[in-house]
Amino acid sequence: MTPFVLNEDDEALITGVLRKNVSPNEKWADPAVTELKARMKKHYIEQQEYCCAYCKVHKPSLHGGDWDLEHIMHKKNFDKWMFHPENLCVSCKECNGYKGSKLITKADSYSKFPTQASSYTIIHAHYDRYEDHIIAFVPGLTYRHKGEKHGKGWKTIEVCGLLRYHEEGGRTQVDPITQAVLLMAANDQTPNNIKLAIQVLKDKLNALS
Repeated sequence: MTPFVLNEDDEALITGVLRKNVSPNEKWADPAVTELKARMKKHYIEQQEYCCAYCKVHKPSLHGGDWDLEHIMHKKNFDKWMFHPENLCVSCKECNGYKGSKLITKADSYSKFPTQASSYTIIHAHYDRYEDHIIAFVPGLTYRHKGEKHGKGWKTIEVCGLLRYHEEGGRTQVDPITQAVLLMAANDQTPNNIKLAIQVLKDKLNALS
């Protein structure tokens, strides 16, 4: 994803706001940066192709009410970087609400802005490939982490509450992953999809035996 580029006027506005002796929330809500935040939000909506950075649900809307300009590192803990372009993306309101102000870095303070993917415990919209950590067979239906438990995929599912789709859909007694894989294989019968469906069914049978 290409980060938003700040111009000289943007930088001057941000410097002025950050110097104010007020809370992080008041700095973020300062009228001086309202137009800048609108431009940043529009940029990331388009860069992310109208998909939430965490659940990948597609919302084909530029309406500000459908999106949150999301601080990857929360402004409460890292207020000096609240306008840093690589600390921002867009998320749906549900994911942003679940994530809240949770610490998602491996340290609670940094002298320089952390630009390495390894510094973060969840998927970073700028530094990670989502597909390396989570398989979203059907975004908004089911999610499966890749790699070890407590890895980035697992942690993103936990922190952003992605299992809410499973619970809200009343699918507590069925396996949505199996359903999603079979649906994918039925709709797109490529050799790889069929092999994946067969493997998932084998794993399911082994787990039940």
